[in-house]
Amino acid sequence: MQTLGARKSILVQEKMPLSHRRGMMKKAELKEETRRVEARENGIVLERIKAGKSREAGNKRERGVGAPAVGRFSGGTLKLSKRDVYEIEGPKKSVGKGGRGGKGGRGGRGGRGGRGGKR
Repeated sequence: MQTLGARKSILVQEKMPLSHRRGMMKKAELKEETRRVEARENGIVLERIKAGKSREAGNKRERGVGAPAVGRFSGGTLKLSKRDVYEIEGPKKSVGKGGRGGKGGRGGRGGRGGRGGKR
């Protein structure tokens, strides 16, 4: 986001002393290490640390600024797969199967008329 011109995060404190910042980073590393050691002792399999660049969103690739969010753009046309179309449209809704349909009918609460209410 910052490469696109966004401001720096408000959570980053620039005026913090370097020794404090180093201590915080060291403490975070220590916590992560103890978490991994305890998990290993308890027989829990954790995610592996990648040596290269890490992808937070799994295997999804990062799109450019002007690129579409779905499909592939090649040769001046946007090509959508069936999965892309399903994600955009969502599941199909069945029409006219049971139910009263909306809020029609008589009775119920509210509305005008009837007895009682404020005078």
